[in-house]
Amino acid sequence: MDECHHGQFADAALRITKQLQRSDGAVTAQVMAAHFALRQAQFSKAQWFIDAALAKDPSDQGIYAEELLYLFAQSDYATLWQKWNLAVVAAAPAQHPIHVLAQMMELLSADAPRDRVLQKIKTHPFTTMATHLPCFAFLAKADPHMPALDFEAELGLQTLRSVEDLIAKTDYLMALVVARWAAHLAPNDANAFAALGLAELVNGFDTLADRYLHEAEFRQASDMPLVNLYRYRIFMKQGRWTDANIMAQALMAEQALSWTECLSYLDYALCQHEIALFEAGVEWFSQHFKDDARLPSALAYFELRQALDAKRISSSEVLARLAHTTWQDNACAHYLKAQLLEPDDPRAAQAAALAAIALNPYYPAAQRWQAQVATHPAALEWMGIFIPKNHEGAAWPSPQHEALLQLIFDVPRAELSSRWAKLVEVNPVSGLDAGANRLLPFLHKRFETDMVALDGSNRALLKGVWKKSFFENATRLATLLELQGHFQNEAIDLVLLKGIGNALDLYGDLGSRPMADLDILIKPAEVATTHQLLTRLGWSSDDPPIAPRVRFQYASTYRHPGGAMVDVHWRPCEDFVSDIYDPADLGELHAIVVQGQTFAVLNPTLNLLTTILHGVAWNHLPPVRWVCDARLILHKYQTQIDWGLMHSLALKYHCLEVLVLGLQYLQRHLPQPLRLPPPMELALLSDYSQSPLIRVRTQSRSRLANAEEIIATVELWRKKVTLGAHDRIIATGGEAPQYVRGRCELREIPWLAQYDPGIGDRYFGDQVSAYNLITIDGAHSCVLRLNARY
Repeated sequence: MDECHHGQFADAALRITKQLQRSDGAVTAQVMAAHFALRQAQFSKAQWFIDAALAKDPSDQGIYAEELLYLFAQSDYATLWQKWNLAVVAAAPAQHPIHVLAQMMELLSADAPRDRVLQKIKTHPFTTMATHLPCFAFLAKADPHMPALDFEAELGLQTLRSVEDLIAKTDYLMALVVARWAAHLAPNDANAFAALGLAELVNGFDTLADRYLHEAEFRQASDMPLVNLYRYRIFMKQGRWTDANIMAQALMAEQALSWTECLSYLDYALCQHEIALFEAGVEWFSQHFKDDARLPSALAYFELRQALDAKRISSSEVLARLAHTTWQDNACAHYLKAQLLEPDDPRAAQAAALAAIALNPYYPAAQRWQAQVATHPAALEWMGIFIPKNHEGAAWPSPQHEALLQLIFDVPRAELSSRWAKLVEVNPVSGLDAGANRLLPFLHKRFETDMVALDGSNRALLKGVWKKSFFENATRLATLLELQGHFQNEAIDLVLLKGIGNALDLYGDLGSRPMADLDILIKPAEVATTHQLLTRLGWSSDDPPIAPRVRFQYASTYRHPGGAMVDVHWRPCEDFVSDIYDPADLGELHAIVVQGQTFAVLNPTLNLLTTILHGVAWNHLPPVRWVCDARLILHKYQTQIDWGLMHSLALKYHCLEVLVLGLQYLQRHLPQPLRLPPPMELALLSDYSQSPLIRVRTQSRSRLANAEEIIATVELWRKKVTLGAHDRIIATGGEAPQYVRGRCELREIPWLAQYDPGIGDRYFGDQVSAYNLITIDGAHSCVLRLNARY
């Protein structure tokens, strides 16, 4: 244990080997072996030793600590909650990682306030023993009065450094434990996401790693070359050549592509017959590593590989040359050797593959050879839920989501327990998708309010999910209260939108409505003042609200170094983007009081309208929260909703089809039909589900749009904005490009084959700065691309 704690794994391996040889299967040796295997992310071996020890002596508490760690690593949280035992934790050595896991479990499930839990963590013996890791050293000395955002920013940075150190020592499990632990204490920090992405990847959980590293990129972690390097490794391991190539080019531009990664990139370029990319890469490789003694042998390997591909040399000759020690540090050479040996000598091929994996486990062929293929079950997230942009997503709640919504709103109290039991029998809580996870905090509130009997593990799990949401939202509320004072000093009126406004007005507590950021609404005339204020306060935006952006978009995202995010809207949602937008259309605002401060929120009519408009759209994350929001608005304010105003606004802003689809969905699932005025009733008789604009709105952004959809989208924007002499709308790409081009020509719509960021320069030449270019990208379901300078 001491050797593992200090990263001395060579000494630990030697000691364990001797123990196993002497002990003839003693439980103590098997516990040690299980722990070592876990720390090295050798989960198959760890499982074998755990099972063997449990079969030999199920009374030994030491093996249960390893089993809990194994369940944690595998994200089997439902079983983890069931088997969690404080006596096992207490019996574990003081330097055992189970103590960090115990801190995490307490943070999720304890009734004590978060600051008291943090104080316990600071004074915990493990924390004082682990100050060789920067994150624990920081926490041990952290000022208890440090502002929350500064605390999260520093902890996230120190956690990333700690995870890097642990990975360098091959203490992979500890890296995972530390990263997931920090995720609770700094749930919004970009570096915490980066740390978690690194840790998940080295433990073999590629899908989660991709998700978290994508989020780290989105939030702009402090060490983006490191994030990009690990994302490149994921792309290569998964054989995603296009993504890997883009990332490799970026890393080479930053002089940040390492020797091993560059070798794999060049080798895979040859496999993909990308000769031009290969030759350009070799030129960079030769220049960047010109002083490296390994360069001649690496270039000789590529010549050998090209000769084999061109059939100028036989496989047997290649194998003979690869047997030379020149290639022993070249992972690509070992992978090629495994490939060539496999038909005649599978065992030798496996040995060569294992040597290759030890040098580079992120090569595309690695997964085929690894004894344990990296898999990960769908599981509850330990951090904010995020789905990468290449996920297919959905536009409507799934049957699983609707079953949860019925439990929240429609199932009688007497049937709740039995209906819940049937649901989790088919869909275990640990296997729910990310959209369903977002309903669990509110479901917890329903169960607690109605005193529903649940088994202990599910009750504790749901309570933990609620508390996690509560802690994150409490941090956001503290940020909001601070911002409110600054906004008042500048005489800027802000309106709460979406998550935070609905949580405070409709849900009754901060924990039941998960959210990813704060959404506030200001007047378009106050955008410049707001941007200056937030910039002075240390916030930054990748898309600052310059004049054309304010005209053609509806919001900008601001980030604080501490991890907080605020979406500043100057229109309630995307559908209100129009030259005729009038803030007076919002009508009279409602007021709510939070901790003595008064905040404005949208009136029920506008809140329901914008909730439906925002919700009825394709999303990477399955859309379901909008249904909860809408039903709570109707439950609390139905008599105050002005349906006539809603109908007229939908007509004015060209979004009646979307509103109708949303109301039709609600009508199908409400216990009682809505009482609507004749114009709205008549609108709901229409079937818009297959209209071109609805198809664009509700289908994946990775989908090619057809000519009808592209033209409909262009015509919509021609209605929304009054095109002046400096405005141009063009279309690009789409399904059946020549047909799209012909149809666009008939409608006098300029069309180009594909979109890229330099399209404005090619289209306008030297006069590009005098134009606003709105591009409807048919290659991505008519997403709008804005190149606006005027």
